[in-house]
Amino acid sequence: MKSLFNIGILYKSMRLYNEMMKPLAKKHDCSSTMIDMLLFLGNNPEYKFAKDIVEVRGIKANLVSMNLEKLVDRGFVRVFASRKDRRQKEIKVTSKAEPILQEGRLIQKQYFNWLLEGIDPEEKKVFLNVLKQIADHFDQGDER
Repeated sequence: MKSLFNIGILYKSMRLYNEMMKPLAKKHDCSSTMIDMLLFLGNNPEYKFAKDIVEVRGIKANLVSMNLEKLVDRGFVRVFASRKDRRQKEIKVTSKAEPILQEGRLIQKQYFNWLLEGIDPEEKKVFLNVLKQIADHFDQGDER
């Protein structure tokens, strides 16, 4: 029986996204992971910790640690002790990263526009609503 969902679409989608981000990384002499981390932190200020990058963005802990150090060295982020728990280190994106964030957000917009190009507005609305429901389901946690 053929699956209703083509798993290859996820791979193709991520490959295209990564290809679209490569020139930005090269322009700013950053790794793709550094760009991913900056955009994740810049677009989602509710996530402030390295563990958030690991858990939510899905980047391996050793890569987060290594690239976070590079981002700090380059002045794109600051790391400081959390007010709530001094053992935790909060990450803040600095104004120096703003040009990268602006360019990255533009690329993200182009990516999503391409992804949804040619889809009827009503179907697009239904699709985005279904994606939100799936995301909400994940946010409720796995109760199995």
